[in-house]
Amino acid sequence: MDKQHKCMICTNTFKNNHSLRQHKSSPPKYCLKIREDKTCPHCKEVIVIQSFEYHERQCNPESFYEKIQETHKSKVYELELVVEKLRTEMKRLETKYEEYYTNKYEPKLKLRDDKIEFLLDRLDKYENNMFILANKDTTTVVNNGGNKITQYLNQHQMLNLDPAHINHQIEQNFTKQHFLNGTQGVVQFTIDYIITDESGNNLYISSDPSRNIFRFRTEDGIARDVNGNQLIKELHPSLMRFIHDNIFSVEKLKSGEFDHLDETTIEKFCNKLLEIRSISKSPDTFIKVLTPSVVS
Repeated sequence: MDKQHKCMICTNTFKNNHSLRQHKSSPPKYCLKIREDKTCPHCKEVIVIQSFEYHERQCNPESFYEKIQETHKSKVYELELVVEKLRTEMKRLETKYEEYYTNKYEPKLKLRDDKIEFLLDRLDKYENNMFILANKDTTTVVNNGGNKITQYLNQHQMLNLDPAHINHQIEQNFTKQHFLNGTQGVVQFTIDYIITDESGNNLYISSDPSRNIFRFRTEDGIARDVNGNQLIKELHPSLMRFIHDNIFSVEKLKSGEFDHLDETTIEKFCNKLLEIRSISKSPDTFIKVLTPSVVS
């Protein structure tokens, strides 16, 4: 039965409002026996105590809500104490976490950084003793225009090795997946975006695979590139700058940017960085992977 048909004094329920009103107007003895009255301090009306709160809220709302506010002041104070206690506990946990991180992980990070520095130093020593030809400009212009390679290259546009063009292609198209594929990824990027025109025509031809000689067209004629030195010379610096700035670098690693990665993944990133970095001084693998795709 609905609550509105319930007597607030004796809690008996009735079928309808009419029955409830009759009960209130002529309450039986058992209801009168438990009834308590209270005089309203505002209107002086005698009110059944069970209905006094409702009457006071209607009779003098300001006084009623002031009383409520005063009643809850102590509860608010208790809640503020709880909040302050939680803040103190949170600071304690943060301090504990920092101590835990410092004691457990910082030694590992230092060991990893030392290992990276050692590998980079060793790589520099190897690079300084290898491929002297990589530091020389081995690009020469070939003036024989009668062979098939020359005819093919003359039918298509010149190879654009301008730094601005290469930077644009790298920024727009070199992806993290290219990086994770190492030398293979760099070769694939070079084929797709540097040495191939929009129609899919190859602009960089391997004319002598056994001696790693390539040809491409310039404003001065057909150029010969030994060991891909000219191509690598123009491509590699821009590529390394982009990788360091946007994908992965020792500086980013030391700054903690990759702390969310596990050690296996970080080691893989380091290995790929070293692999791509070595292309300029040790281009054999790059040339070996590139040649089948550009052989005449």
